[in-house]
Amino acid sequence: MSATAQHTGRLYHIDGLRGFAAFVVLLWHATVVFFPAIAFGKLTSVSQPFEINLSKSPLTFFISGTFAVACFFVISGYVLTISYLRHGDIAKLTDTAIARFPRLFLPAAFSTMLMFALLWFDSSKSVPGLLAATGTSELIASNPLNLTANSRSLINNIFWLPWFELPDPRRFYSGVLWTMSIELWCSLIVMGLAVLVRGRRAAAILVLAIALVFIHIAHGYGIYMATFFVGTAIAVIDPKPVSGLPAKMLLVLLLLIGIWAAGYTGIGWTKPLSKLHFTSKSFDYGIFVKSVGAILIFVCVLYLDILARLLSSSPFRFLGRISFSLYLCHVLVIVLAGLLVFAVLGTGTPLNVRCLTAFIVAIAASLASSVVVMRFIDEPSIWVSRYIARVALRHQAKPETALQHK
Repeated sequence: MSATAQHTGRLYHIDGLRGFAAFVVLLWHATVVFFPAIAFGKLTSVSQPFEINLSKSPLTFFISGTFAVACFFVISGYVLTISYLRHGDIAKLTDTAIARFPRLFLPAAFSTMLMFALLWFDSSKSVPGLLAATGTSELIASNPLNLTANSRSLINNIFWLPWFELPDPRRFYSGVLWTMSIELWCSLIVMGLAVLVRGRRAAAILVLAIALVFIHIAHGYGIYMATFFVGTAIAVIDPKPVSGLPAKMLLVLLLLIGIWAAGYTGIGWTKPLSKLHFTSKSFDYGIFVKSVGAILIFVCVLYLDILARLLSSSPFRFLGRISFSLYLCHVLVIVLAGLLVFAVLGTGTPLNVRCLTAFIVAIAASLASSVVVMRFIDEPSIWVSRYIARVALRHQAKPETALQHK
Protein backbone atom coordinates (compact mmCIF):
# COMPACT_ATOMS: atom_id res chain seq x y z
CA MET A 1 0.00 0.00 0.00
CA SER A 2 1.36 3.40 -0.95
CA ALA A 3 1.92 6.20 1.52
CA THR A 4 -0.69 8.26 -0.34
CA ALA A 5 -3.30 5.56 0.12
CA GLN A 6 -2.52 5.33 3.79
CA HIS A 7 -2.92 9.05 4.32
CA THR A 8 -6.06 9.49 2.26
CA GLY A 9 -7.83 6.28 3.20
CA ARG A 10 -7.92 4.12 6.29
CA LEU A 11 -4.91 4.57 8.57
CA TYR A 12 -3.85 0.93 8.55
CA HIS A 13 -0.39 1.74 9.86
CA ILE A 14 -1.94 3.45 12.89
CA ASP A 15 -4.16 0.42 13.48
CA GLY A 16 -1.04 -1.73 13.28
CA LEU A 17 0.78 0.39 15.86
CA ARG A 18 -2.24 0.19 18.15
CA GLY A 19 -2.26 -3.58 17.73
CA PHE A 20 1.44 -3.79 18.55
CA ALA A 21 0.87 -1.70 21.69
CA ALA A 22 -1.97 -4.02 22.77
CA PHE A 23 0.32 -7.02 22.30
CA VAL A 24 2.98 -5.32 24.43
CA VAL A 25 0.40 -4.87 27.20
CA LEU A 26 -0.39 -8.59 26.94
CA LEU A 27 3.30 -9.51 27.20
CA TRP A 28 3.73 -7.10 30.10
CA HIS A 29 0.95 -8.58 32.22
CA ALA A 30 1.92 -12.16 31.39
CA THR A 31 5.49 -11.36 32.41
CA VAL A 32 4.31 -9.68 35.63
CA VAL A 33 2.37 -12.79 36.65
CA PHE A 34 4.81 -15.53 35.60
CA PHE A 35 8.22 -13.81 35.56
CA PRO A 36 7.87 -10.75 37.82
CA ALA A 37 11.62 -10.42 38.30
CA ILE A 38 11.95 -9.60 34.59
CA ALA A 39 9.16 -7.03 34.77
CA PHE A 40 10.41 -5.30 37.91
CA GLY A 41 14.13 -5.98 37.74
CA LYS A 42 14.14 -7.45 41.25
CA LEU A 43 14.65 -11.02 42.40
CA THR A 44 12.02 -12.82 44.44
CA SER A 45 12.41 -15.93 46.54
CA VAL A 46 11.50 -18.07 43.50
CA SER A 47 13.33 -16.11 40.79
CA GLN A 48 16.41 -17.18 38.86
CA PRO A 49 19.42 -14.96 37.98
CA PHE A 50 18.65 -15.20 34.23
CA GLU A 51 15.46 -13.23 34.88
CA ILE A 52 17.43 -10.21 36.08
CA ASN A 53 19.70 -10.47 33.05
CA LEU A 54 16.62 -10.33 30.83
CA SER A 55 15.33 -7.31 32.74
CA LYS A 56 18.52 -5.46 31.77
CA SER A 57 18.27 -6.33 28.07
CA PRO A 58 16.58 -4.54 25.15
CA LEU A 59 13.72 -7.03 25.52
CA THR A 60 12.24 -4.65 28.09
CA PHE A 61 10.87 -2.66 25.14
CA PHE A 62 8.49 -5.54 24.40
CA ILE A 63 7.16 -5.69 27.96
CA SER A 64 6.83 -1.96 28.60
CA GLY A 65 3.19 -1.60 29.59
CA THR A 66 3.64 2.10 30.37
CA PHE A 67 4.96 2.76 26.86
CA ALA A 68 2.03 0.85 25.36
CA VAL A 69 -0.59 2.81 27.33
CA ALA A 70 1.06 6.12 26.39
CA CYS A 71 1.05 4.91 22.78
CA PHE A 72 -2.70 4.22 23.02
CA PHE A 73 -3.33 7.78 24.18
CA VAL A 74 -1.16 9.40 21.50
CA ILE A 75 -2.95 7.34 18.85
CA SER A 76 -6.38 8.28 20.24
CA GLY A 77 -5.58 11.99 20.24
CA TYR A 78 -4.41 11.72 16.64
CA VAL A 79 -7.12 9.45 15.22
CA LEU A 80 -10.06 11.24 16.88
CA THR A 81 -9.09 14.56 15.32
CA ILE A 82 -7.20 13.89 12.08
CA SER A 83 -10.27 13.31 9.90
CA TYR A 84 -11.95 16.54 10.97
CA LEU A 85 -8.73 18.53 10.71
CA ARG A 86 -8.28 17.32 7.13
CA HIS A 87 -11.84 17.45 5.84
CA GLY A 88 -13.81 19.66 8.24
CA ASP A 89 -16.74 17.22 8.50
CA ILE A 90 -18.42 18.57 11.64
CA ALA A 91 -21.29 16.06 11.37
CA LYS A 92 -18.86 13.12 11.55
CA LEU A 93 -17.00 14.71 14.45
CA THR A 94 -20.27 15.27 16.33
CA ASP A 95 -21.33 11.70 15.64
CA THR A 96 -18.00 10.44 17.05
CA ALA A 97 -18.32 12.62 20.17
CA ILE A 98 -21.83 11.38 20.95
CA ALA A 99 -20.87 7.75 20.33
CA ARG A 100 -17.71 7.93 22.42
CA PHE A 101 -19.16 7.03 25.82
CA PRO A 102 -21.33 4.06 24.75
CA ARG A 103 -18.44 2.87 22.56
CA LEU A 104 -16.21 2.64 25.63
CA PHE A 105 -18.84 1.80 28.23
CA LEU A 106 -20.31 -1.41 26.82
CA PRO A 107 -17.02 -3.36 26.38
CA ALA A 108 -15.70 -1.96 29.68
CA ALA A 109 -18.82 -3.18 31.51
CA PHE A 110 -18.29 -6.62 29.99
CA SER A 111 -14.67 -6.66 31.17
CA THR A 112 -15.73 -5.66 34.68
CA MET A 113 -18.32 -8.43 34.88
CA LEU A 114 -15.78 -11.02 33.73
CA MET A 115 -13.37 -10.11 36.50
CA PHE A 116 -16.21 -9.88 39.02
CA ALA A 117 -17.22 -13.43 38.12
CA LEU A 118 -13.65 -14.61 38.68
CA LEU A 119 -13.61 -13.09 42.17
CA TRP A 120 -17.12 -14.33 42.94
CA PHE A 121 -16.37 -17.96 42.11
CA ASP A 122 -12.77 -18.00 43.34
CA SER A 123 -13.80 -19.04 46.83
CA SER A 124 -10.56 -20.97 47.36
CA LYS A 125 -8.50 -17.79 46.78
CA SER A 126 -6.45 -19.59 44.16
CA VAL A 127 -5.55 -16.36 42.38
CA PRO A 128 -3.51 -14.98 45.31
CA GLY A 129 -1.98 -18.44 45.55
CA LEU A 130 -0.85 -18.29 41.92
CA LEU A 131 0.70 -14.85 42.43
CA ALA A 132 2.46 -16.02 45.57
CA ALA A 133 3.83 -19.12 43.80
CA THR A 134 5.39 -17.04 41.03
CA GLY A 135 6.73 -14.36 43.37
CA THR A 136 4.50 -11.61 42.01
CA SER A 137 2.97 -10.75 45.38
CA GLU A 138 6.47 -10.09 46.75
CA LEU A 139 7.06 -7.29 44.24
CA ILE A 140 3.76 -5.43 44.16
CA ALA A 141 2.44 -3.39 47.06
CA SER A 142 -1.16 -4.41 46.56
CA ASN A 143 -3.00 -6.88 44.38
CA PRO A 144 -5.84 -5.40 42.30
CA LEU A 145 -7.71 -8.69 42.67
CA ASN A 146 -7.97 -8.32 46.45
CA LEU A 147 -11.47 -6.83 46.25
CA THR A 148 -14.71 -7.88 47.85
CA ALA A 149 -17.19 -9.18 45.29
CA ASN A 150 -20.62 -7.73 46.04
CA SER A 151 -23.42 -6.13 44.03
CA ARG A 152 -22.86 -2.60 45.30
CA SER A 153 -19.18 -2.68 44.39
CA LEU A 154 -20.03 -4.17 40.99
CA ILE A 155 -22.42 -1.30 40.17
CA ASN A 156 -19.80 1.20 41.33
CA ASN A 157 -17.20 -0.46 39.10
CA ILE A 158 -19.48 -0.37 36.06
CA PHE A 159 -21.12 3.04 36.29
CA TRP A 160 -18.84 5.28 38.35
CA LEU A 161 -15.21 4.39 39.02
CA PRO A 162 -13.91 4.05 35.44
CA TRP A 163 -15.54 7.27 34.31
CA PHE A 164 -15.74 9.82 37.11
CA GLU A 165 -12.93 9.01 39.55
CA LEU A 166 -9.18 9.50 39.37
CA PRO A 167 -7.56 6.36 37.96
CA ASP A 168 -6.69 3.83 40.66
CA PRO A 169 -6.37 0.20 39.48
CA ARG A 170 -6.44 -1.06 43.08
CA ARG A 171 -10.14 -0.21 43.24
CA PHE A 172 -11.18 -1.88 39.98
CA TYR A 173 -12.26 -5.45 39.34
CA SER A 174 -10.77 -5.06 35.88
CA GLY A 175 -7.48 -3.31 36.59
CA VAL A 176 -6.98 -2.22 32.98
CA LEU A 177 -10.00 0.11 33.19
CA TRP A 178 -8.06 2.85 35.00
CA THR A 179 -7.43 4.24 31.51
CA MET A 180 -11.13 4.74 30.70
CA SER A 181 -11.68 8.09 32.41
CA ILE A 182 -8.60 9.51 30.67
CA GLU A 183 -9.75 8.07 27.35
CA LEU A 184 -13.29 9.43 27.68
CA TRP A 185 -12.74 12.97 28.90
CA CYS A 186 -9.58 13.68 26.92
CA SER A 187 -11.37 12.41 23.81
CA LEU A 188 -14.14 14.95 24.24
CA ILE A 189 -11.70 17.78 24.98
CA VAL A 190 -9.47 17.15 21.95
CA MET A 191 -12.47 16.88 19.64
CA GLY A 192 -13.60 20.27 20.87
CA LEU A 193 -10.10 21.65 20.40
CA ALA A 194 -10.03 20.35 16.84
CA VAL A 195 -12.90 22.66 15.93
CA LEU A 196 -10.98 25.65 17.29
CA VAL A 197 -7.59 24.94 15.72
CA ARG A 198 -8.52 23.53 12.30
CA GLY A 199 -6.64 25.27 9.52
CA ARG A 200 -4.11 26.78 11.89
CA ARG A 201 -0.96 24.62 11.95
CA ALA A 202 0.70 27.04 14.34
CA ALA A 203 -2.06 26.20 16.81
CA ALA A 204 -0.16 22.98 17.55
CA ILE A 205 1.87 25.10 19.98
CA LEU A 206 -1.33 25.97 21.85
CA VAL A 207 -2.32 22.31 22.05
CA LEU A 208 1.12 21.41 23.40
CA ALA A 209 0.82 24.19 25.98
CA ILE A 210 -2.47 22.64 27.15
CA ALA A 211 -0.64 19.31 27.43
CA LEU A 212 1.90 20.92 29.77
CA VAL A 213 -0.91 22.36 31.87
CA PHE A 214 -2.40 18.91 32.37
CA ILE A 215 0.98 17.53 33.47
CA HIS A 216 1.02 20.02 36.33
CA ILE A 217 -2.64 19.99 37.38
CA ALA A 218 -3.28 16.24 37.20
CA HIS A 219 -0.59 14.77 39.43
CA GLY A 220 0.28 11.17 38.76
CA TYR A 221 -1.66 10.76 35.50
CA GLY A 222 -1.07 14.16 33.91
CA ILE A 223 1.58 12.76 31.57
CA TYR A 224 -0.88 10.24 30.13
CA MET A 225 -3.39 13.04 29.60
CA ALA A 226 -0.69 15.16 28.00
CA THR A 227 0.09 12.42 25.47
CA PHE A 228 -3.52 12.66 24.30
CA PHE A 229 -3.01 16.34 23.45
CA VAL A 230 0.35 15.62 21.85
CA GLY A 231 -1.46 13.24 19.50
CA THR A 232 -3.84 16.05 18.51
CA ALA A 233 -0.94 18.49 18.08
CA ILE A 234 0.67 16.00 15.69
CA ALA A 235 -2.65 15.77 13.81
CA VAL A 236 -2.70 19.58 13.48
CA ILE A 237 0.74 19.45 11.85
CA ASP A 238 -0.33 16.38 9.83
CA PRO A 239 3.11 15.00 8.92
CA LYS A 240 3.60 13.03 5.69
CA PRO A 241 6.29 10.46 4.82
CA VAL A 242 9.66 11.93 3.90
CA SER A 243 11.72 10.92 0.87
CA GLY A 244 15.17 12.43 1.43
CA LEU A 245 17.92 10.13 2.73
CA PRO A 246 19.25 12.57 5.39
CA ALA A 247 15.75 13.02 6.80
CA LYS A 248 15.20 9.25 6.87
CA MET A 249 18.52 8.68 8.64
CA LEU A 250 17.58 11.26 11.27
CA LEU A 251 14.21 9.60 11.77
CA VAL A 252 15.82 6.17 12.14
CA LEU A 253 18.00 7.66 14.88
CA LEU A 254 14.91 9.14 16.56
CA LEU A 255 13.20 5.73 16.27
CA LEU A 256 16.10 4.03 18.05
CA ILE A 257 16.05 6.69 20.76
CA GLY A 258 12.30 6.17 21.08
CA ILE A 259 12.71 2.41 21.48
CA TRP A 260 15.45 2.99 24.05
CA ALA A 261 13.29 5.40 26.05
CA ALA A 262 10.14 3.27 25.71
CA GLY A 263 11.92 0.32 27.34
CA TYR A 264 13.19 2.41 30.26
CA THR A 265 13.72 0.54 33.53
CA GLY A 266 16.63 2.51 34.98
CA ILE A 267 18.91 -0.53 34.82
CA GLY A 268 20.81 -2.37 32.11
CA TRP A 269 20.65 -0.88 28.61
CA THR A 270 18.50 2.04 29.81
CA LYS A 271 20.69 2.92 32.79
CA PRO A 272 22.25 5.98 31.05
CA LEU A 273 18.76 7.49 30.91
CA SER A 274 18.55 7.29 34.69
CA LYS A 275 21.48 9.75 34.86
CA LEU A 276 19.13 12.39 33.46
CA HIS A 277 16.66 11.76 36.26
CA PHE A 278 15.01 14.82 37.73
CA THR A 279 12.37 15.00 40.41
CA SER A 280 9.02 16.69 40.17
CA LYS A 281 5.90 16.55 42.29
CA SER A 282 3.72 16.68 39.18
CA PHE A 283 4.89 13.54 37.42
CA ASP A 284 6.82 10.29 37.54
CA TYR A 285 10.14 10.30 35.65
CA GLY A 286 9.74 6.72 34.40
CA ILE A 287 6.31 7.42 32.93
CA PHE A 288 7.68 10.61 31.37
CA VAL A 289 10.60 8.84 29.63
CA LYS A 290 8.45 5.99 28.32
CA SER A 291 5.81 8.43 27.08
CA VAL A 292 8.45 10.42 25.24
CA GLY A 293 9.54 7.13 23.68
CA ALA A 294 5.95 6.42 22.59
CA ILE A 295 5.66 9.88 21.01
CA LEU A 296 8.95 9.53 19.12
CA ILE A 297 7.96 6.10 17.79
CA PHE A 298 4.55 7.40 16.72
CA VAL A 299 6.08 10.35 14.86
CA CYS A 300 8.55 8.03 13.11
CA VAL A 301 5.69 5.80 11.99
CA LEU A 302 4.05 8.81 10.33
CA TYR A 303 7.24 10.02 8.65
CA LEU A 304 8.91 6.73 7.67
CA ASP A 305 7.13 4.95 4.83
CA ILE A 306 8.91 1.66 5.56
CA LEU A 307 7.42 1.61 9.08
CA ALA A 308 3.99 2.46 7.70
CA ARG A 309 4.20 -0.46 5.28
CA LEU A 310 5.38 -2.84 8.02
CA LEU A 311 2.56 -1.88 10.36
CA SER A 312 0.05 -2.11 7.51
CA SER A 313 0.90 -5.80 7.03
CA SER A 314 -1.64 -8.48 7.86
CA PRO A 315 -0.29 -9.56 11.29
CA PHE A 316 -0.28 -6.02 12.65
CA ARG A 317 -3.65 -5.22 11.10
CA PHE A 318 -5.05 -8.33 12.78
CA LEU A 319 -3.67 -7.16 16.13
CA GLY A 320 -5.16 -3.74 15.43
CA ARG A 321 -8.64 -5.21 14.88
CA ILE A 322 -8.56 -7.13 18.15
CA SER A 323 -6.58 -4.54 20.14
CA PHE A 324 -9.41 -3.20 22.32
CA SER A 325 -10.82 -6.68 22.94
CA LEU A 326 -7.35 -7.96 23.78
CA TYR A 327 -6.81 -5.11 26.20
CA LEU A 328 -10.08 -5.79 28.00
CA CYS A 329 -9.97 -9.58 28.35
CA HIS A 330 -6.30 -10.56 28.56
CA VAL A 331 -5.91 -10.22 32.34
CA LEU A 332 -8.71 -12.71 33.00
CA VAL A 333 -7.31 -15.14 30.43
CA ILE A 334 -3.79 -14.86 31.84
CA VAL A 335 -5.01 -15.71 35.33
CA LEU A 336 -7.19 -18.62 34.18
CA ALA A 337 -4.40 -20.00 31.98
CA GLY A 338 -1.98 -19.83 34.89
CA LEU A 339 -4.37 -21.62 37.24
CA LEU A 340 -5.09 -24.31 34.64
CA VAL A 341 -1.45 -24.97 33.72
CA PHE A 342 -0.29 -24.99 37.33
CA ALA A 343 -3.07 -27.42 38.26
CA VAL A 344 -2.36 -29.77 35.34
CA LEU A 345 1.43 -29.83 35.67
CA GLY A 346 1.41 -29.97 39.45
CA THR A 347 4.14 -29.17 41.94
CA GLY A 348 6.26 -32.05 40.65
CA THR A 349 7.11 -29.94 37.58
CA PRO A 350 9.83 -27.30 38.03
CA LEU A 351 8.38 -23.86 38.63
CA ASN A 352 10.14 -22.29 35.64
CA VAL A 353 8.65 -24.93 33.34
CA ARG A 354 5.18 -24.28 34.71
CA CYS A 355 5.65 -20.53 34.35
CA LEU A 356 6.95 -20.74 30.78
CA THR A 357 4.16 -23.10 29.76
CA ALA A 358 1.54 -20.87 31.35
CA PHE A 359 3.11 -17.82 29.71
CA ILE A 360 2.82 -19.36 26.23
CA VAL A 361 -0.67 -20.73 26.82
CA ALA A 362 -1.85 -17.39 28.22
CA ILE A 363 -0.65 -15.46 25.16
CA ALA A 364 -2.22 -17.91 22.69
CA ALA A 365 -5.48 -18.09 24.64
CA SER A 366 -5.64 -14.31 24.98
CA LEU A 367 -5.34 -13.81 21.23
CA ALA A 368 -8.00 -16.45 20.55
CA SER A 369 -10.35 -15.05 23.19
CA SER A 370 -9.92 -11.56 21.80
CA VAL A 371 -11.29 -12.67 18.44
CA VAL A 372 -14.43 -13.96 20.17
CA VAL A 373 -14.81 -10.82 22.29
CA MET A 374 -14.31 -8.64 19.20
CA ARG A 375 -17.01 -10.52 17.31
CA PHE A 376 -19.65 -10.69 20.02
CA ILE A 377 -18.90 -7.69 22.26
CA ASP A 378 -16.72 -5.06 20.60
CA GLU A 379 -18.25 -4.97 17.13
CA PRO A 380 -21.86 -4.90 18.44
CA SER A 381 -20.88 -2.09 20.83
CA ILE A 382 -19.61 -0.07 17.86
CA TRP A 383 -22.94 -0.60 16.09
CA VAL A 384 -24.93 0.37 19.20
CA SER A 385 -22.85 3.49 19.82
CA ARG A 386 -23.29 4.63 16.21
CA TYR A 387 -27.02 3.97 16.42
CA ILE A 388 -27.28 6.05 19.59
CA ALA A 389 -25.40 8.88 17.87
CA ARG A 390 -27.70 8.74 14.84
CA VAL A 391 -30.80 8.83 17.02
CA ALA A 392 -29.44 11.74 19.07
CA LEU A 393 -28.55 13.73 15.96
CA ARG A 394 -31.90 12.95 14.37
CA HIS A 395 -33.77 14.41 17.36
CA GLN A 396 -31.61 17.52 17.23
CA ALA A 397 -32.27 18.06 13.53
CA LYS A 398 -35.01 20.34 12.23
CA PRO A 399 -38.43 18.67 11.71
CA GLU A 400 -38.15 18.68 7.91
CA THR A 401 -34.62 17.23 8.11
CA ALA A 402 -35.73 14.54 10.54
CA LEU A 403 -38.47 13.46 8.17
CA GLN A 404 -35.91 12.84 5.45
CA HIS A 405 -34.23 10.21 7.65
CA LYS A 406 -37.36 8.16 8.08
